[in-house]
Amino acid sequence: MGDDCEINYIDGQPPEVSYVGFQNSYLKTGHSNTVIYMASDDVAIRTMDFYFSTNGGLDWSAIEEGYVPPTPPTYGAVFPWLVPGELALTTDLMLRVVARDTSGNWGEQVAGPYTVLDGSAPSVDRKSTRLNSSHRIRYSM
Repeated sequence: MGDDCEINYIDGQPPEVSYVGFQNSYLKTGHSNTVIYMASDDVAIRTMDFYFSTNGGLDWSAIEEGYVPPTPPTYGAVFPWLVPGELALTTDLMLRVVARDTSGNWGEQVAGPYTVLDGSAPSVDRKSTRLNSSHRIRYSM
């Protein structure tokens, strides 16, 4: 009465990264910015990889690879990134997010360009000269 039937499913469908971007439209070196992304798959998202490029996508540097999202990113998820303090200032930063499923398939989305600003604290050089009880303060950023 109970015939066994073996079913093998071959997952050939790659994940889809439907949205990627930063919470702020510009980044500051040494400061945190949040990557917002959406990804889905017909089976399940296993890991996410995050990369950036400062030369328009010719070369990519890893922010983090193999990140396991705490919840499925189908309806949106976030990833915090501490922008390196030594990152070159540019108006051409690109962001790349890769989603990998449990079968090894992958899909990606690229966003940008974004502007990277100097996030270091301004230096203040206070030089006071008394002129009728007023002060002159010079500073540089």
